[in-house]
Amino acid sequence: MSTRYSLPLALIAVVSAGSTALAQTPAAADQASDASVAYQDADSRAYASRLQIMELVQQGRIEEARAAFDRDWTSGILPGPAPLDAANIAVSVGRDAEAQTAFRQADAQAPLSGATALNAGYSARRIGDDATAIHWFQRGLDTWPTDAGFDEQRRFEIRREVETLQRTWGATGSVSYGSTSTVSSGVVGADSVLQAGGEVYRRIGGYNNGRTLDVFGRVFSTLDSDVGGPTGGDTTQGWLGVRYRPFTQTNLILEASRMIALGDLARDDWMLRAAWSAERGSDLRFDRTSWPAWRLYGDVAHLVDADQTLGVAEARYGHAWRTSERDVVTPFVTVRGYYDSVLAEETAVGAGPGISWRHWFRESPYAAPASWIDLILGYQFSVSGDARGEGVFVGVAVSY
Repeated sequence: MSTRYSLPLALIAVVSAGSTALAQTPAAADQASDASVAYQDADSRAYASRLQIMELVQQGRIEEARAAFDRDWTSGILPGPAPLDAANIAVSVGRDAEAQTAFRQADAQAPLSGATALNAGYSARRIGDDATAIHWFQRGLDTWPTDAGFDEQRRFEIRREVETLQRTWGATGSVSYGSTSTVSSGVVGADSVLQAGGEVYRRIGGYNNGRTLDVFGRVFSTLDSDVGGPTGGDTTQGWLGVRYRPFTQTNLILEASRMIALGDLARDDWMLRAAWSAERGSDLRFDRTSWPAWRLYGDVAHLVDADQTLGVAEARYGHAWRTSERDVVTPFVTVRGYYDSVLAEETAVGAGPGISWRHWFRESPYAAPASWIDLILGYQFSVSGDARGEGVFVGVAVSY
């Protein structure tokens, strides 16, 4: 997607057709400003205003362009008789709320379609208007452009946008064997365990342009332990909490929860947690059958009453192959580190190969697959520290 302040090429062509002389110097914008006041008819005033703002944007004078837009929008010069051009100008100066007003006026004149509807969808998403964004994206899918660049992969990306905006709740479940999950487990230790658990969450306030707020409930239990540690119902650990993603572009999750001892060997405590991740190649692709896939992940939690700090960090790199329309197989190598402040040896690091298979499901003509089942198998060799860094890891997870 183009950057926020780029001016649509079609609009540049239309406006510039009658303004070649004005485009040559910074003074052109000031001349256009004078003209927007001097013209008497609405068409001419709106045209001069759009021209002035366009010139300022092209010169990189974004703050001045935004101020000019705000002035002319407040005075009623904009949106004017050409609301679609005004909408595109509004997007170029970061005024998406005003852009939505102009897009609606333009749609009343002639229904938005294709790339224009998609642009309106992105604008609505940025201001957290999920329902309107979904409406425009679906309109764009129904009137899909035939221009270069609007291929099957691009269409899938729009469907993924719709799926993301539609989500109001979710659930996950997993069964895994390997080193103790020091963040999601209530069990302290350095042995390999078989664990099962799940989570249900409800999203509050919609997608909010990526700044999501969820309330959740989570339960995990240890089913087996290689060294004879606690297992069964006595280890069942519960959580009730809230998590927040404060940034649009950065996947940082802040979480606070109450740990609830559902089993006699579990804990009653407070957990404060922060997790960060960056990844590429985890979703389906339709412009190729294989692609690089990598992930960086860090997760740290503090148990308040126990005064215990736990952490996991991982770097994974692999290559994904799409083996069918909805199945992806990814061999990879990983380096994983563990931290537990109450152990005699606080840190451990392991590295090794693995392979995963993911099957996507639950989709619609407008929305990309919303759910997946994941199988993973691998082995990590100890690099440093205790036994947490060595051994087989295997798991199955479902996200709905």
